[in-house]
Order: sequence, then C-alpha cells, then structure tokens
Amino acid sequence: MTALTAPRATETKGVDKVLLEAFDIQLSAGVVVYNGALVMTKAGYGRPAAAGVGFVCAGWAELSPSQPSVTGGATDGANFVGLSTNKLRVRAGCGWFNNSTSTDQILQANCSGNTLCYLADDNTVALTSNAGARSVAGVIVEIDSSGKKVLVSVSPQIPLNPALSTGTAFLGIGSIEAISAAGALSVNTEISTLAVTGTTAYTLANGLYIGQIKRAVVISGASTPVGTITPATPSGLATITTLTAKGSGVEFEWANPASPAWYLKAVFGGATVT
Repeated sequence: MTALTAPRATETKGVDKVLLEAFDIQLSAGVVVYNGALVMTKAGYGRPAAAGVGFVCAGWAELSPSQPSVTGGATDGANFVGLSTNKLRVRAGCGWFNNSTSTDQILQANCSGNTLCYLADDNTVALTSNAGARSVAGVIVEIDSSGKKVLVSVSPQIPLNPALSTGTAFLGIGSIEAISAAGALSVNTEISTLAVTGTTAYTLANGLYIGQIKRAVVISGASTPVGTITPATPSGLATITTLTAKGSGVEFEWANPASPAWYLKAVFGGATVT
C-alpha cells in the first residue's frame, strides 16, 4: 500500500467496537493529515504515520466531510493552514487498516491477542518492524476474510512486549530497568531503579508522548552516594539532587503539547530540586 492522498473512512468493529475517548493533538509543521489516517507522535506533535523509529501511534484522525484534511502550520503546533485552530481530533481503539504483503503480511495465525504490528504508512500495518525500522502500530485483533484488512487495537500506552520492541517504543506501564552506573535513564521504561555509588550523574532524554510518566528510585547506595538527574528538557527545574538514601526518588511527567517538557510531579525520601 501507499500513503494516503485523500480521506478514508476508518471502519471500527461494528456492534462490538471498542473505542477509547477521542482527544486532540497538535501537528508538526507542514505535515498533511487526511481523515482516517493513522497518526503518530514524537516530542508532543503529530504527523501521518510512516516507517520510522521512536514514534508512538496515537490513533487515527477524525475530520469532518467539510474539512477532510488539515495541513500543519509554519511551525510545530501552529494553527493549521487556512484555519484558526491547531487541534486535530484523534481516536484510539479498534480500527481496520490495510494489510501488507509478502513477509510483512499479517495472517490468521498472527491473531493471537498479543502480537504487535508496525506502522508501514498512514493506512497500512506490517507484521515486522523491518529490523527495527518501524514503530509499533498496536495489537493485532483479527483479519477480514479477504486477508487485505487488519483490525488493530491502537492505544498510545499499549504495554509492548520487550522481546518484540525495537528499543525505541514505550515498554508499558510498570516496565522497569535497573541502573548501576552513571548515564542515561531510558525513556522506554516507566521506572528506573538506581544503585548509586559515590557521586553519580544521570540524564533523561525527552519523553515519547504527552502524559508519559517517568519514575526513578534509589534501591541501594554505597561510598557516600549522591545521585543527580538532569532532564534534557525540564520545566521549572534544572536538576534533581540528593538521591542518596534507599527509597529516595522522583516522578516526572512529559507534558504541555505546546512546549513539551519534563514537569516535576513528586520528590520523596530526601531528594531535592535545583
């Protein structure tokens, strides 16, 4: 299949359809999104889905017959061209999209309820990540009798199977990584457990989607431990310091679509903010 050049009607599950609440997102500069197109986000801004890594599939675009497509403004998050709004309505849930072909074709055997599919373009999903070159679209639910359509459960926070992940997608609520040395905390996991030895500096890259939560907590300390966390794009803070005692930690949220940044939600166990 190829990317959309016109609106499409995204069919849902019918009488058994499961839909999440629709929500609004802003777009990257200059991108064109058609009704029914799969939309992916990065750093808080949406764009039509395509092959690429580090993106989160937000859902599909819902536009009106009188406005079947929108074009992003001159800058990220600006009003759409010719319109007085910068909000695109996106819906997540179970929707039908085009199947791929050849080794990327999704078959009945893949409808196990926990098999992921990947974004090939803004109306097509694929069975494989193409060796890490595609982001996750969602979970395969079923295929139609022709084998050309796939019902995909799309959610911006689908808990992804780490064995299938490309390493650039969020691994799900409750996912954990263990950190025992200075360096970057992963944005792919919700929780980082820290074994702090001496003065240890950590960094935190930009979040993957608006509303992402990141927690870091000290589980052990040695040699007068002093841990610090410096987010790449913070709001209202520069660094979290005094991560010393077992149980001290911090919770961030990647928020504000107009100017995405890590916001501080909580510090605990003696951690401080500078």
